[in-house]
Amino acid sequence: MNHKEARKEKLTEFDVAEYLTNENLMAEYLSAAFETGDYPLIVAALNDVIKAQGVAIIAASADVGRESLYKTLAPGSKARFETVIKLLGSLGMKMKIEPADDTPPSPKSKHRQAAIA
Repeated sequence: MNHKEARKEKLTEFDVAEYLTNENLMAEYLSAAFETGDYPLIVAALNDVIKAQGVAIIAASADVGRESLYKTLAPGSKARFETVIKLLGSLGMKMKIEPADDTPPSPKSKHRQAAIA
């Protein structure tokens, strides 16, 4: 293929939702987004997973209108925590909270560990 033919070749846009084909992949994808703490990235990942499972299906399951769901997941939106939890439940997902690796233990947790030992 020469240079002129390469420029004529049509590229398709990458859509990660097409590759989120099972619950484990979706859970790993969402977990990685949540671990960053980057809110816009979290919303984008949530949007991708909802798209992979079907917007209409998740909207109905979460008892949220489709248009409302699109607005909730739009770039720059500020979704309520309650809505995020409801959407995760509709996706068959749950959140897991664990200590951050880079955060020193709080004084109270140090005291509790000493009391247990």
